[in-house]
Amino acid sequence: MSAKREAFRSKLREALVEECGPSILESPCYLKGLCWNLDKSRCRCAMESLRQFVKVQGKFTLDLGCGTGMTSVELVGRGAEVVSLDISKRWLKLARLRFDLAGLKGHLVLADAQYLPFKRYCFDIAICDNVIEHVPKQQALLREICRVLKDSGFLYLATPSKTSIRNILRDPHYLLPAYDVLPQNFAQKYVHAIRKFHHPVDAVRLLSYKQLRKMEHEERMSLQMISSPTNFKLVVEKQIQTTHNPIKKVILRLLHWGATKLGKAFFILFYMDGWDFVGTKISHREAKEETG
Repeated sequence: MSAKREAFRSKLREALVEECGPSILESPCYLKGLCWNLDKSRCRCAMESLRQFVKVQGKFTLDLGCGTGMTSVELVGRGAEVVSLDISKRWLKLARLRFDLAGLKGHLVLADAQYLPFKRYCFDIAICDNVIEHVPKQQALLREICRVLKDSGFLYLATPSKTSIRNILRDPHYLLPAYDVLPQNFAQKYVHAIRKFHHPVDAVRLLSYKQLRKMEHEERMSLQMISSPTNFKLVVEKQIQTTHNPIKKVILRLLHWGATKLGKAFFILFYMDGWDFVGTKISHREAKEETG
């Protein structure tokens, strides 16, 4: 491991302890390496999606909830002009360190994504990668993104699925069963009791496919789902053959039955852990033509 990478990990470890308390170092999230690998996997998905649908070079890009800045650094390295925004000063310090380690210049902004401090129609691209589930006013966030995007501006939006069987069995944020089906007040106490965090727990609210589509329609967005269920049954069949856990095998057989009988709808609603959407903001002219 390079000295630069180790220095960054050390800073991230310090930030996690300061944010969550020393118990974070004993948590499954930390021990399984998710703290290190989460940004990497998200960055890879976002960059692959952008590569397929839009050229980032020379584009004015907003990275909402940039966290430690991995996606922002990758975008700047590919020629985009990036504004990295986060509500946490601690994460922005880590993003600054990541930019410095990469030898790149970053534009970092401390702000709430629900109230963006930018003029209308100023960004070509907006990235909202696993952020919308963390904000109280989710519709307001999407409305603000639409406000600052230029007409026909490009949006990449990723978020976990509320109806995913796997997310119900193990929440993607706290790695606890049934977190998202509990009332918010009880869910926060539940996390504190098990994880023993020293800070207030984020009121994470996962969205259903129907909720996302409704929000998209209200904010004049045209979003396309990237993930596809084409090879889903083959993947599940292979998992059934290779797993030795009887409980997991039963769950996989149920998933395979659902995919066979219900097809794409079952895949989208119950199996997919999360959704990756790409799309554009509908221009005023196109909106008038639709309503006219």
